[in-house]
Amino acid sequence: MVLARIGEPSDEAWLLNHTEQHKQNWVAMGVAHQRYVIAQIDGQAVGYLRFSLLWGHIPFMEEVWVEPDSRGEGAGRTMVGFWEDWMKADGALTLVTSAEEHAALAQKWHQANGYRPAGRLGLGLAQADDELYFIKDLH
Repeated sequence: MVLARIGEPSDEAWLLNHTEQHKQNWVAMGVAHQRYVIAQIDGQAVGYLRFSLLWGHIPFMEEVWVEPDSRGEGAGRTMVGFWEDWMKADGALTLVTSAEEHAALAQKWHQANGYRPAGRLGLGLAQADDELYFIKDLH
């Protein structure tokens, strides 16, 4: 059974070993500000969801990652459901996420989780492909 919870300081080493992009201070800051959701199976971390707040109040799902051996077991959906419930309880009205233009599977996954297309943004030299944005209104 997959469980999801808010990331804790004890998760920092695991997070650092499972992300290529984030430096130690970035992970520590995210954990300290409760910006990670951790998925667990049998007490072991198998995935994470990282988010930020656009303009300080609109939740933006930055990244969802699940261990390859644990994919297809519902860890991603469990983390997203946990995060959505948490953000709704915190007063959020709309959630935002994105995927690169070439990442068709990621786009399909976001839409399967109830997110609808909301536009695109070119990121200049930072990223060759446009970023496609998706939103979900919480009712």
